[in-house]
Amino acid sequence: MKKLGLLLILSMLLLCGCTKQSRWQEQYDLGMQYLEEGNYEEAVVAFAAAIEVDEKRPEAYAGLSEAYEKIGDYEQTQNILKMGVEATGSEDLKERLVNIAEALKCTDESGRIIEERSTRDMLRELKDLCIQNNPEEIKEWINEQEHYDMMRTVMDQKVIYYQSDDEKRLAFYPLDQEKGRKGFFYYGSWDGEEWNGNGCLYWIGFDDVTSEREAYYYEDEWDHGQPLNMIQTMRTYMGQRNIEAADAFMTQKSCQFVLSLLSEDECYNQIDAENMGAGLYFIDNQVYCYYGQWDNMERSGEGIWMTPEFAEYYIFEGTWSDDAPNGSGREFWLYEDGQEGYVEGTYHNGLWDGEMTLINLSPYGAQRCEWSPITAKDGILEKITRERCPEAMLWNYDNLPHLFENQVDGTYMVAVTENYDEMWVRDDEYYAVEGFYPY
Repeated sequence: MKKLGLLLILSMLLLCGCTKQSRWQEQYDLGMQYLEEGNYEEAVVAFAAAIEVDEKRPEAYAGLSEAYEKIGDYEQTQNILKMGVEATGSEDLKERLVNIAEALKCTDESGRIIEERSTRDMLRELKDLCIQNNPEEIKEWINEQEHYDMMRTVMDQKVIYYQSDDEKRLAFYPLDQEKGRKGFFYYGSWDGEEWNGNGCLYWIGFDDVTSEREAYYYEDEWDHGQPLNMIQTMRTYMGQRNIEAADAFMTQKSCQFVLSLLSEDECYNQIDAENMGAGLYFIDNQVYCYYGQWDNMERSGEGIWMTPEFAEYYIFEGTWSDDAPNGSGREFWLYEDGQEGYVEGTYHNGLWDGEMTLINLSPYGAQRCEWSPITAKDGILEKITRERCPEAMLWNYDNLPHLFENQVDGTYMVAVTENYDEMWVRDDEYYAVEGFYPY
């Protein structure tokens, strides 16, 4: 009888064991099914149930941590792996924990792990070069085809951050075809999501003639995204009215690239306690600099505006309000062939507005071409009137109106010179300070 009772107890224990095993297997298999289907939240529930049934099985911890990793909850991923190691002592779980910690050094803009191991290895290698602070060696590394191809893949897709252990970060930024950028990366100090402190930019440029690529870099002290040394250099040149030096500085590839990072409603600036300062801008794919008076972070008072892109160099000097030329002013430009000219008059929000004087000079001022007064309203030039027509042309004006109405796209005459050269414009053509056209 005692022997029968013992057998009954053993049978019940075996049955319970089989039931526990089957319940664990059912939940584990269900979790794996949900993982394969991409139903990660349901997978979490199933694997958690398996662990509750048997906390000594490392496979369920592995599955649960993978589900959390797919969701993007990396803190919980690590917590589950730590619990699994404590409960089971599994070497596999220990290895997974080390791997996830390493993978977390390489995440995209949303904080998700970069899954491609080759990309993570490339970023790690580049980060080590950046720590050594040898820009020329980094440029050589970038120029290698294998590295360049991988960087292009990274920059084509998304922003990549490399969370480094030295409190500096490596960040890749995507291409911007509209601004002609091929992608770039930054390595340096941060404050939140802003560059702050010493940091270096690297980017790829292409020779306009040979189409060969070349890596460039620019290092500066950044103040919440603003390049302090670059702004200070321009402020010094403009304060000294050294226009040639300012112009040459703005034509450098580094200056043009850094300014191309701005949107058209942004600027880099430094303004002192007396509201004098410099601002750098990027408008319609051109670089600009303002130096003068400010009011509440807007250009206001007397100021100089220049760009090296319209001509050899171009300058507007005059009165500003509401962050634009408003009032009297004068534009001057010089072309590479020595031709130069200027226009002066009144402006409204950067547009010619009122009576304007336009002078063109041939190289070295040998020949002066002065147009009859030009009248504008909000940038649109008015047609010449009979009263303003030179006396020598009145007969033509009265009897040959076709001379004053060009047949090409409705253009019309707005001014003449003393030699009766005629200036024609289109009826929808605006005249304005560079960077302030309304379209």
